[in-house]
Amino acid sequence: MSDTAERLARLYGEAFARYGTALLWSKRADAPVTPAGAAVVARTLRREGDHAAWALAREIDAACAEVVEAAASRDAADGSAKEGAAAAGGSALA
Repeated sequence: MSDTAERLARLYGEAFARYGTALLWSKRADAPVTPAGAAVVARTLRREGDHAAWALAREIDAACAEVVEAAASRDAADGSAKEGAAAAGGSALA
């Protein structure tokens, strides 16, 4: 698990530890942590919570963005490597 994914998981857990059923009664603390699920938790914190909940929601949103950006970068790098391998393989066969 990457540092950004670990940070997101930590913030997700913190949201449930701090606000639990008071704010997140319809969410599952044991659900797999995904950027989409964490964004729902952040939205609920902003809608139902106090100033501290807003601050935590902002941190969760930032961590979600980092995880998505890291995944996109990794996918782009994997795609470039595959294209490079295909090009090298194609020229070797010609």
